[in-house]
Amino acid sequence: MVTIALFNRVPRFRPGAGPGFTPARLTESGRAALATVGGSTLIVALFFALPGA
Repeated sequence: MVTIALFNRVPRFRPGAGPGFTPARLTESGRAALATVGGSTLIVALFFALPGA
């Protein structure tokens, strides 16, 4: 999610042509929302990965 928010591109898989990227067409508030949710998810995953958690 953070990658989509930063680069404003999403992966697209086309049969025969292989993978590529297409513009995500996000608004500024959409990019902010994806960065917030994605960043929060990464922080939670970090805490779960800590020893003893």
